[in-house]
Amino acid sequence: MKTVLNMLLISICAGPVFADVPADLIEKAEPSCVRIDVQLKDGGQSTGSGFVVDPVRKWVVTNYHVVADSKATTY
Repeated sequence: MKTVLNMLLISICAGPVFADVPADLIEKAEPSCVRIDVQLKDGGQSTGSGFVVDPVRKWVVTNYHVVADSKATTY
């Protein structure tokens, strides 16, 4: 019974996580989202994503694992 109650509680709390994102929020955020193309040191290629925090200085935030072994990075 305890397991059933826990599963019910989790499913109720997880509802807002899977809620639809309003279209106006997507339109506002989309211009600051970037695709990051990475040339790896071993010759391979990879891609990731990030977002612009300062367009004048061209500062982009991404996760470390996206650029950790990079030789060159473009966005």
